[in-house]
Amino acid sequence: MIEKDKQGWKEAWGVGLAIYVAGLSVLMCGPQPAKAAEPSFEPAPVLAASEILPADLLKGPHHKVEERVPSDGIMLTFQITSDFGEFSAIGQPLLAERVREVRALAELDRISKTEAFVSAVATSALGQLETIEDFARNPVETVTGLPGGVKRLFRRYQRDLREGYEKAKEVGESVSEAVTEVVTGTGGDKETTEKESSGGLVAGVVEGATDAVESYGKRYFGLTRSEREWYAKLEVDPYTSNRVLRKRIERMARVTAAGNFAVKFVEIPEIPGADVVEKVNRIVWSTDPRKLRDENRKRLGAAGADPELIEKFMANPNLTPSLQTALVAQMIQLDGVRNSDFLVELAAAVESEIQARVFLGSVEILTHYHRGSKSIAEIVPVARIPVARTEQGILAIFVAVDHLSWTEDLAGRSVELLDALSGGTAPKAKELWLGGEASSRFREELESRGWKVNTDGAQPAKS
Repeated sequence: MIEKDKQGWKEAWGVGLAIYVAGLSVLMCGPQPAKAAEPSFEPAPVLAASEILPADLLKGPHHKVEERVPSDGIMLTFQITSDFGEFSAIGQPLLAERVREVRALAELDRISKTEAFVSAVATSALGQLETIEDFARNPVETVTGLPGGVKRLFRRYQRDLREGYEKAKEVGESVSEAVTEVVTGTGGDKETTEKESSGGLVAGVVEGATDAVESYGKRYFGLTRSEREWYAKLEVDPYTSNRVLRKRIERMARVTAAGNFAVKFVEIPEIPGADVVEKVNRIVWSTDPRKLRDENRKRLGAAGADPELIEKFMANPNLTPSLQTALVAQMIQLDGVRNSDFLVELAAAVESEIQARVFLGSVEILTHYHRGSKSIAEIVPVARIPVARTEQGILAIFVAVDHLSWTEDLAGRSVELLDALSGGTAPKAKELWLGGEASSRFREELESRGWKVNTDGAQPAKS
């Protein structure tokens, strides 16, 4: 009996052990848990300056660009260390401009130490107010990055601006006449205009227009002829946001204006990507800002732009006289294109200088495309960036950004914009034209939605 019990216990133990081993085997060798799903989005990258910039832009005798270049998924932020301070530049076009300005500062520094300049300071009235050393001292200062807001350009555009103007028009044509008279100085004074207006709305519109113009004038109209001549000789933007350069040129121009001082400049080397700066065109250096403003207004008017939109465009403080001139030169090339004045509306609504620069670059890509093999038939008024339909039935988006990544934020904005463009007659093709690059993931996402991504900026112009 005992032997039978022992035998039964051994059999039970063997079965239990077998079950345990089988269970352990399943745990160790059985089906593995499913892998975690791939993330829906990609992080904004950090690029290496040495891999994306030409050598002379990366480093020069008076500057170097930091190797680490962070991105927000749309634009790159470059940090520049120079003999004249620390600079931050959002986007490669602004980087090229800042590097050229560093070279201009180096040339000003050289001139300020010449015997002729030292003598001019000593013999002028300025010599009693400021020491020669003040002019020779390097203005070490930090110029931080400009406010961005470029992401907002990827939102669907709500036409609040135009709607606001339409409400103002309801009080009659006298509103438009009153605003034009105050802005251009061709009519009576503000008080008389308000008395002759029909209702407080007219007076408010006139007052708002006057305030905007006065604010713009205070910001940009104080540039003297002598200062413009210095900017022209150095071939840099006279309305730059680089306060280090502005302060230095202002002081140098005072010496020039105070006496006879002939300046012999050393030619500043060309910089890759500086063509955007050159397109600002020499008229900006040689023309008084008030006259420049009037000329830009006339050119837009002759192109058929809405008068109220023109005044809003002219009063936007984020559009420097240089940016206004460059934008007008581009937009008037779209003569005959339907809804082309929508670009004036978009430009009038930019909220920062960097937004204005990106918009200018985008319009430049658009106009180059228009001069190429695919003529634009109309501007599609749906986005804050230029969208057009060609004579061939192609729907195209143009945007001058550095490096697009499929980040969660940009993905949401992009899908919203693409959905807004999906209605109506289906286009023969859909194209996105970039001034910079796009990640592989971004390309895949857009191609899956039927869009072809082009990163070479524009098509060759017609011969």
